[in-house]
Amino acid sequence: MSYKVFCSFEMRRASRRKFSTKIWHIILLIIFLLFPKKYKAITLLYGWFRVVDDIIDDEEEMPTGYDVYSYIQQKQSLIDGKDTILLKEDAMYLSALQILSKKGIDLNQEIKDLFLAMTKEYLSKGKFVKRAEFESKILLQDRAVLMMLVKVYSNNYGPLDPILFDFFTRVDALMDIEEDIRRGVINIPLEDAINMGIDVYRPLSFEGLIRNPKFREWYIKEVDRAIIKSIKIYQIMRERQEFFLLKIVFDILKIDNRLKKLKESPFLFFI
Repeated sequence: MSYKVFCSFEMRRASRRKFSTKIWHIILLIIFLLFPKKYKAITLLYGWFRVVDDIIDDEEEMPTGYDVYSYIQQKQSLIDGKDTILLKEDAMYLSALQILSKKGIDLNQEIKDLFLAMTKEYLSKGKFVKRAEFESKILLQDRAVLMMLVKVYSNNYGPLDPILFDFFTRVDALMDIEEDIRRGVINIPLEDAINMGIDVYRPLSFEGLIRNPKFREWYIKEVDRAIIKSIKIYQIMRERQEFFLLKIVFDILKIDNRLKKLKESPFLFFI
């Protein structure tokens, strides 16, 4: 049942995405055929989080009788292990936990942290948040995802370099900045926005933003920082076998090349 639900949501999600993204969805489906159960479990968890995020963002239909806040509460109750009404997508979550439990893998804290990061993003939609809050959300999300991967790979994992917890979500934010702003997600710290002369109390227009020279300067600096970090990240990912799933999802060499292109001509891709 959970696999059927996963495939159904993934095919719908793929139909809304670009061709290159559709390839990723096909890869996800292949995972179910080729990979051991514990990797199927982590993929089911990924699918559950994606569906929840899409429903909150109004890309998937909200279940009958729910609004965003009651839907978030239903998911929080599920994560907390409380009695709750189960929805269709929850088959993926419960199946993943069952598989992981049989393997002796506990991802309870990571699931809670990732859901907290997701809800923080929704609750801050349309708002600029202070740098400290912005950074904490990035660290929370990256740490949760990476710890899930290493725990699923092996019980005998070594400590992770802290640089890993400040890269993947940040790069996603840089690459998706246009789409994010259009849907109300603002990944620019409040202090930086004020320095750019942005009126933080008015709705943010992407068209106006890219005409702001200070925003362009800020964006190029952020891309440059990501390029420098990507060299170290690539070395770490090569050395740690538990990140092989991450390598499939996040091709660091392609990311590095894209970042370099953004630095050379940072706003051509927005046109």
